[in-house]
Amino acid sequence: GTGGIAIGKGILEGNQTHILSFKISWNRLKNVGAGAIAKAFVDLGGSAISVVDFSHNNIIDDEIHVLSIANLILQPKMEHYNCSNNRLGPIYAKLLRENMSISKCEAKEVDVGFNPLGTFETAHIIENMKNNKIRKLKLENTCDVYKGGDEDIQYVFELSERVARAKNV
Repeated sequence: GTGGIAIGKGILEGNQTHILSFKISWNRLKNVGAGAIAKAFVDLGGSAISVVDFSHNNIIDDEIHVLSIANLILQPKMEHYNCSNNRLGPIYAKLLRENMSISKCEAKEVDVGFNPLGTFETAHIIENMKNNKIRKLKLENTCDVYKGGDEDIQYVFELSERVARAKNV
């Protein structure tokens, strides 16, 4: 939490536009810390950041901090975006999906697996793959296993196969 706030403040105040890769996984940043760092990169504008890894940071779904975290995918040089293994849910997934559908989304690899995104949002993220530059998408264990059951998981699997064939990946 507070360490992430200090890092975000340093990035912004130091005008750190030259950072290419920012990997800070396994640090228990939580929403406040990860949100502050993400907001710093977003507020800088013209950042050179191309790799972000916020995996394993105990980030949960909220309406305040996840906006900046989802907006990181829109950085002009973003190639690899990783927010896997947190507790991000449908709020985050909807924001991420909307950002992934914007033409200025340059990301090539997105890893948001092992988050409870929900079957509905997982399916919509897969459908958006038709319209973006992403070539590798990791969505392991993001469906509502206990609500929809095997039928929903099968639907998401078949959808991903159709989209992959259509996109030729």
